Order: sequence, then C-alpha cells, then structure tokens
Amino acid sequence: MHVMLMADQGRDAATTLAVRSLHDHHPEAVVTVVVTDPTSGAVAPDGATALAARDLEVGSVRYIDAWLIGGRAIARWSVVPAAVRALGAEAMANGVLVLPGSAWVRAGLSDLLAAAPSGGIALLTRATDPAAGIAFGGWVPATVAFGPG
Repeated sequence: MHVMLMADQGRDAATTLAVRSLHDHHPEAVVTVVVTDPTSGAVAPDGATALAARDLEVGSVRYIDAWLIGGRAIARWSVVPAAVRALGAEAMANGVLVLPGSAWVRAGLSDLLAAAPSGGIALLTRATDPAAGIAFGGWVPATVAFGPG
C-alpha cells in the first residue's frame, strides 16, 4: 500500500502523528508526504518521504500559479493527479490512498483501497443508507483511493 499525505508542512506535529498512526496499522505502507505550502521545503517525518507540490504542474500550469489563482484548497486538490503520477507506475500498480496530513489512523485502511475499482478512483461518502444503497452528505474531504492498475 502506498499512502500519500497532503500537508501544508512536512514535519509538523499533525503530519508526524499521521505517519506514526499509519505505520501502527500498516507497517508495510510506503508513505509520501506532499508538502503543499509553496514556501516550504520538501521535508517529511521519519518513516516517510517528501514531495514538494511546488515542483509539480497542474496540467500545464505551475503549482504556484494554481495556488495564487485558486487558493490553498483548490491548489491542494488540483495537484493530486500530478503527485500520484510522480509516485510512478509501481505505486499505481498497488493502489494509492490519499489522506489529509492531519489524519489520525485508528484502524486498518486496506478496505478503502479494495473499494476502488481497478485503475479507477473511489471517494468516501459521508453517509449511506444501507437499505436503499444511497450515498449522501457529500464526500469525506481530502480522502481518495486510486485503485490498483
């Protein structure tokens, strides 16, 4: 499993907790912290590697330009596909789980990747009605699973 944490800073307390709690439940996980603040360097807590969003492009637009035009939240979401591509084909072959850098992992996450179709994506809904099979309430922010393939 490859997990990508989207964080403003790479080595703050929240991101460090996210990496540690993730490794508590998935010691085999490869963790990449995508540092989304364009003024911050690419640093990550122990147990993770860092990728600076400022070094990526959103389509044909530099990340910093996406940041200036759309703001922090839009730039962070728009860089996810470029960051996943930067991880390489091996990561995609096993699936990639994107979580916010402030995530506190309290249980296994393998089912999230299993829910994503092969070569597709799965967004997590806020609520579902099991009897009707209907999802509602929007999506859990900053969480997406890229299925293996």
